[in-house]
Amino acid sequence: MVEMISALIAFVISQYLAHHSPWMKRWSLLTMMGMATGMIAVSILVYVIWDAQFLPIVVVPTVVSATFLSAKFRLHVTKSIKREETKSGT
Repeated sequence: MVEMISALIAFVISQYLAHHSPWMKRWSLLTMMGMATGMIAVSILVYVIWDAQFLPIVVVPTVVSATFLSAKFRLHVTKSIKREETKSGT
């Protein structure tokens, strides 16, 4: 139950940050993918090294990373579509 509540809170907060933060537009998709991979790897290492029983140590960074990446990809695709529309004059 705690995992689901923490994942939901992480999702809502990261959706807000993904759409209202200036660094989301500044960083590239590849940079965000690298940071997400690193954040998930560190959380898994912490979980394994500390022999933790608290699963949100891994769940929350994974949800935050997935939310940021999906928002960044959505911005990237939207920008590409707008660029193609202006090129073709539609």
